[in-house]
Amino acid sequence: CCRAGMMGAMNPLSLFMKKDEKDAKDEENAADGMEKLQKQISTIERQLCSMNCKLTSMVGAAAGAAAGHMYNKYQSRSGGMGKGG
Repeated sequence: CCRAGMMGAMNPLSLFMKKDEKDAKDEENAADGMEKLQKQISTIERQLCSMNCKLTSMVGAAAGAAAGHMYNKYQSRSGGMGKGG
């Protein structure tokens, strides 16, 4: 499911993906309504999975940045005692 690259996850606008041309063509060529509905559901599931992966990456990056900021703030208050000295 989670094949999205880290760089793609950093662009919030990429969370709102458009359908692939192949997906749209497959849906149009579906023989009956049920088959078309199944293809649409499959497309939506893939897009939701991709958005979930990107959102998880963004939250992880934000948490890491916040933790690093707090660690640096702690180190500057304690005079840098935790840096091997």
